[in-house]
Amino acid sequence: LAVVGDPGSGKTTFLRWIAWVVTGDRLGETTDEAKDRLGLSEPYVPILVRIADWLEHIQEVREQKLNPRPVGKASAEWLPHFLGAGAQSANQNLDAGWFTKKLKAGKVLVLLDGLDEAPDERQRELALGMIRAVAKAYGDCPLVVTSRPVAYGDRSVLPGFDLRRIEPLGDEAVATFLTRWSQALFKDNTTGADKHRKDLLAALHARPNIRRLSRNT
Repeated sequence: LAVVGDPGSGKTTFLRWIAWVVTGDRLGETTDEAKDRLGLSEPYVPILVRIADWLEHIQEVREQKLNPRPVGKASAEWLPHFLGAGAQSANQNLDAGWFTKKLKAGKVLVLLDGLDEAPDERQRELALGMIRAVAKAYGDCPLVVTSRPVAYGDRSVLPGFDLRRIEPLGDEAVATFLTRWSQALFKDNTTGADKHRKDLLAALHARPNIRRLSRNT
């Protein structure tokens, strides 16, 4: 799945929410939330990767000529290599081999954030090549990639990925969001929640610049 949206539209928050839902089930804090909310029946290990960090890791390994390292410029093995290095740095007692095993078994939910944050076009092409390789090598793992529209189009696309665009919120969606936001802030105070919602709506209608911002809350 490729999720494309403007800055501030909630792409990173969306990936974090997916990881949170799946983790809740794995920790036993929730039951079947991943199935009910996301349609995921497998107990996946959710892994959220910032693409810019992934690319930076690869560059450092190559510049320092560190070994062992994956063979090939856009090898799928760069993903478990990056994850293993991060786990080792965090003293999590996991290595690249553990992640490779989980990926090959189709046990990982891969969430890749910020294709547009690659530092230049060459690096973006490298990221696209690695994502294609990951999708092919670990085909049983669900894979979600996010990007701004400017970085996803023409040659910079992922064949076989479903594309979903985050559209600006309409008036009804903004009102619904503010209602739920107010209710969350004033859980035990219906009157306070309603007043807060009305105050926010009044501010939106009174100030056009804030109203524009509300479209990608």
